[in-house]
Amino acid sequence: MRFKPRGLTLVGVPSMVALASAAGLAQAVNPCADAPASVFFQTRNAGLVGERFAEMAPLEEGPPPTEIVLPPGQSTIYAGFNSHLGEHGAQGWHINFDTRGTRLVDVTVEGTVAASVTDHPPGLRDEGFVNITFFTNEFPPEFRQGVACSVVLSIKKSVTLPVEGTATVLALTLEGTDGASADLLWLEDLDCCGEVGGGDGGGGKAPFGEDTLTVDGSSLRLCTVSAHVRFDASAVANFRRCDANDDSTHDVSDAIWILDDIFQDRVTRCPAAADCNGDREKDISDPIYLLQFLFQGGPRPPAPFPGCGAADLIEHGADCPPQSTRCG
Repeated sequence: MRFKPRGLTLVGVPSMVALASAAGLAQAVNPCADAPASVFFQTRNAGLVGERFAEMAPLEEGPPPTEIVLPPGQSTIYAGFNSHLGEHGAQGWHINFDTRGTRLVDVTVEGTVAASVTDHPPGLRDEGFVNITFFTNEFPPEFRQGVACSVVLSIKKSVTLPVEGTATVLALTLEGTDGASADLLWLEDLDCCGEVGGGDGGGGKAPFGEDTLTVDGSSLRLCTVSAHVRFDASAVANFRRCDANDDSTHDVSDAIWILDDIFQDRVTRCPAAADCNGDREKDISDPIYLLQFLFQGGPRPPAPFPGCGAADLIEHGADCPPQSTRCG
């Protein structure tokens, strides 16, 4: 489910949010090391186990990324929470960020823990709500877009995030040309917080509120880590998930190729392409996943699929070098 305009503010509970896509570099010091919850940008869709967000992923070790390297074109990055809250998990949250220097193509909770229990993959939201407000300022001196996102996991039921772990809560698609750069800034790091837009563009007052989690009915302020993004054609390889033999199609031959890779020492030049279910493991579940999708109406493989992209390369990047697939 995608939400763009309209605004609503929800205060939340301690937790840490992560945004990013394709490859990230970490800094030496973690400014949120002592915080019960923080929000940051990262390239990995944390918390997704197979096709379900049953639990949060283990806490991210080390500092969150402050520099993110993406291939030119469109790439998806993620916002996520890192939480160690103690007794109660987050019931909801409100987060705000600003992009400067690149175009934000899409913002969605689909494919994250904030997705509905009826989505594929299912999230944790059950009779709750999501509101995403999208603001654009195309006036000089710089191109800017702002996003405010409010989530309540459930209004009628006792649904919370687990008290400890890392979870993805928002997916963003960014677009940039080779050599371009941009800043992703949480509210705490903004030098403004008033009008967005202006002139004939019909700007308005952004519904900024503090970046917070709602825990046990109270608001907890998030520690925030902003990030710098640069687009570099040499940084990461594009690939098609499940196109293990790199013939630009998805069929039985790919499942056979993956089985040969596992049991017959066949070499897949881009291992990420053989990771059909996106669990970052190479095992028999990958060809089974593809065959179920092709012939039994099984779930669709995660992005990038069916086209080329660079999603989820944070673990696979070293093994999927540029020009290792037909995607370039």
